[in-house]
Amino acid sequence: MKEKPHMWLMEAVFVIGMLLLLKKWVFPFLIWQWFGSGDAASNMLIGTHIAVAVMTAMVYVGLGSVSNQVYGLSLASVWGMGTLLHAVFFVPVFPWTATIRESWTGLLGDGVHLFLPGIRPSSLTMWMVCTGLLMIGRLLRVRDTEEEAQRRVRYPIAIHALPTKKENRPSKRM
Repeated sequence: MKEKPHMWLMEAVFVIGMLLLLKKWVFPFLIWQWFGSGDAASNMLIGTHIAVAVMTAMVYVGLGSVSNQVYGLSLASVWGMGTLLHAVFFVPVFPWTATIRESWTGLLGDGVHLFLPGIRPSSLTMWMVCTGLLMIGRLLRVRDTEEEAQRRVRYPIAIHALPTKKENRPSKRM
């Protein structure tokens, strides 16, 4: 299997970008539209932070698994691509990278902060946690169950079930 690090990097940017979009704009907008009182909206936002943290952990484990099983990346390639992916958050090339870094840190950090209020994880801590989740994901392989595998098997026509005698076969002159 040939390594495709650029494809994995595009997939990772897309998935993490969509998580950021959902957490920062879509979910708060929907909560604002559906829940009028401040208490209900606040409770829903807390629940959203916890759900996004769990989804983020699962996404990073999934990206680790996909890097190994689909794209065939080596451990060094995943480490390098993961560092390249997150380097934009740590290298202040553009002024807007600080905003993205805070949003990205909040993907997992807000959920951790809700369970452990005394701890506010830093960006470096979140990078280490996300890299660890990527490496854990490399160890996982999702396989089909037997039922799924049997459903996907194409059943050939049984030759012995066809009529053998010429008089039992349907005629072509009908």
